[in-house]
Amino acid sequence: AGCASGGITPENVRAGTKGVEARFSSVDGLRDLFPGQDFQLPVEITNNGASDVPHGYFHIGLEKDVFETTAPAVGVFNIPGRSVANPIPRTQTIRIPFTVRELQEQSQGIQSRITFTLCYPYDTVATLPVCIDPDIDNKETQKPCTPKSISFNGQGGPLAITSIVPRMLSHNSRDRILPEFRITVANRGQGLVVAPERVQAFCSGGTVEPNYLNTAIVRVFIDED
Repeated sequence: AGCASGGITPENVRAGTKGVEARFSSVDGLRDLFPGQDFQLPVEITNNGASDVPHGYFHIGLEKDVFETTAPAVGVFNIPGRSVANPIPRTQTIRIPFTVRELQEQSQGIQSRITFTLCYPYDTVATLPVCIDPDIDNKETQKPCTPKSISFNGQGGPLAITSIVPRMLSHNSRDRILPEFRITVANRGQGLVVAPERVQAFCSGGTVEPNYLNTAIVRVFIDED
């Protein structure tokens, strides 16, 4: 937050294209492990976005002939988003227990990989003033407002509304017009977009039909005041 005109300007948390991110922390001592060794892998989950995630999922991927774990393959997490009252990203740490299995006698060593995948639903919200111009033939020289296209850089999440283009179209009734808004949505993150009802199935490696991929629910509201 910054000071302006003797007051405090709240930070705009619905900006940017970052969402929920994960990283392995404190892994320097875990690069060389030995058969039979137990260890905990700490994973930091940070919500850099503006949407709360009350029910997200994470998936642990490992080579089962190298590691074993008592943790479920798919776990659940919840983490608040950034807000005007608290614009600092929230972070939580999950510790996953592992045991290194015994290797075959002829094996001198092996390199293995552990993956951690996040799947979560969230909202992207864009608010803008709208100009409804009934003079679609531009007969008036002076107007209170003119419809204009608006571009965005993001609303605090990787799935972003990038532009809204308004058009005023003619109506069958001469005393009416038909406003049209062309909304462009783009994936600015590195993940995949999945329909909300298939988030859990996607994270658990279940079957997700193609029509549920790259699919988002769009709701548009116009203030009646």
